[in-house]
Amino acid sequence: MNVVIAMTELGVAPEELLTNKDQSEIIEWIGGDPQPSQAELEAAWAAFEARGGFAREEAEKNRKTAYSVEADPLFFQASRGEIEMSVYTDKVAEIKARYPYPV
Repeated sequence: MNVVIAMTELGVAPEELLTNKDQSEIIEWIGGDPQPSQAELEAAWAAFEARGGFAREEAEKNRKTAYSVEADPLFFQASRGEIEMSVYTDKVAEIKARYPYPV
C-alpha cells in the first residue's frame, strides 16, 4: 500500500506526514488533522485499486496527452466547419481504444 495515495484518497494533504522511502508506512505524523487509522488507510487504498489503481492513472495521463495533441485540433477544425465533426469523434474513440481504462 502507498500511504501517500491512500491519504490523498482520504482528502488529507500528503504534506501532513513523513513516510519511509517506498511510502509504505507513516514514519511521523505532522498534520493538524487526526492521523487516519490503519483500517481507514487500507479502505482508501482498496478504493484506489477498485478504480483501476496505477493502470487507470497511466491511461488517464496518456488520454489527456493524446486528446491535447491529436483530438483538440480536430475539434477546433470541426467547430470552424473545416472538417466533419465525425472526424473528431472518431479520433476520440480511437484514443479511448488505444488507452482503455482497466475493468
